[in-house]
Amino acid sequence: MQDDKVFEWFDKFVDWLKDQSRPDTYMLNPKRLNDMQRSAALLKTALQNADCHVQFECEHHEFDSSMGVIRIEGPEIEFLGSKDFAEAASLATNVEAYPLKTNRVRMALMFYDLLIPI
Repeated sequence: MQDDKVFEWFDKFVDWLKDQSRPDTYMLNPKRLNDMQRSAALLKTALQNADCHVQFECEHHEFDSSMGVIRIEGPEIEFLGSKDFAEAASLATNVEAYPLKTNRVRMALMFYDLLIPI
């Protein structure tokens, strides 16, 4: 397939997705909420044990309210207790860390299916 046709097909696919209905009612998924709370507690403890001073957020994701996110941001991120970090990360759906232009680092742990359609 030529590039133009691929992009044309993809544009049509995206338009089709926009027209699909989404459920209006969601319910909190207690297991995923518990996973996110446990992960946040483990990360906070590991950060405090390392005397690491960072911004810590635990909230619904701003782009998709069915997901939760834990964001950690600071000049450096250091954990004392690799077992705690490993357990916290294993509870998340996705973990990413990246540098910012402001000489800071951000880590995000995503929790999919925090809200489930009913």
